[in-house]
Amino acid sequence: MSYSTPVVNGGGQVINGSNNWPSTIYGVNPDYLNIKVVDLQSGSMFTDTEVQTAAKVVLLGQTVVDNVFPNGEDPVGQMIRFNNIPFKVIGVLVEKGENTFGQDQDDVVIAPYTTVQKRILAIDYLNQVMASAVSEDDARRLLHK
Repeated sequence: MSYSTPVVNGGGQVINGSNNWPSTIYGVNPDYLNIKVVDLQSGSMFTDTEVQTAAKVVLLGQTVVDNVFPNGEDPVGQMIRFNNIPFKVIGVLVEKGENTFGQDQDDVVIAPYTTVQKRILAIDYLNQVMASAVSEDDARRLLHK
């Protein structure tokens, strides 16, 4: 099975009480976790309905959790702010560590792309589209069309 998602992203501050952390918010659809092969440690992924309604819900990577919930409390169900906009934390991603370029893959905030477009970036376009291919041959065929 193949998946695709729109992607919009921007930087900002994740705030929980007196704790704050600079991070990147990625606006995507529910297919994103399948494309990136990321599982949820706890909570749940947002739904297509939450994308359609630009719901203020987020998933957090472990680096963000460690920095804005430093006492080890469960972030699921808690409210945080991203650039002063309140969001409900509905899930925490399984830790991935650094990628091959040394970037922390856990320093992320994931939200519905419509929410990021409207409430964070004030744009009506996409930055990119991300997709997964069924097979390597299918990907090669698509690239050479």
